[in-house]
Amino acid sequence: MDIGKILDFAPDTELRGENPFERTEIDRQKKAYGEPNSKKSKLALPAYMESVSDGVRMTEAEMEERRQELLAKAEIDNGEQEDMDEAATRKLFLLFDKRMKKNQDQRIKYAQKPEKYMNSEMDLYAHLHEIKQLATQPHLYPLFWDEDINSGLTLVNLISLSSHENSDIAAMARALTSC
Repeated sequence: MDIGKILDFAPDTELRGENPFERTEIDRQKKAYGEPNSKKSKLALPAYMESVSDGVRMTEAEMEERRQELLAKAEIDNGEQEDMDEAATRKLFLLFDKRMKKNQDQRIKYAQKPEKYMNSEMDLYAHLHEIKQLATQPHLYPLFWDEDINSGLTLVNLISLSSHENSDIAAMARALTSC
């Protein structure tokens, strides 16, 4: 082995590949203008502005249209949450009580096998997320201690979950009861 080759070794630090986000500045210039040292432009377009399929840049109108599509999708995803009515809230609380009791039973029954009660914990956590929607609807707060729902123990059950063994569930319960 030649020591001179080892000492002269310099690793290739430029990323190369078909992924447009991995192209180097020289690669983008070659693709855009055909030659690396073209005097047309010192800077090529950023890789995210190039079309992945054919290497053609997007026009301003296409970029604006795409931007508007993404904004519209974000507004839909962000959600105009519909107000819950009293019947839906009662159903939510009854299901919460059922899931909480199921989780307690499975934790006792399978104390040494956490994989057995994992699904009930995920269901309980997801249901707590649904209850979190009520924070924006103060007209439904009295249902938390309504005697007809879970004997008026919905709020007490939420408070008891703040000491749950699963830290995610406990944190969510503390967040819900601190409102």
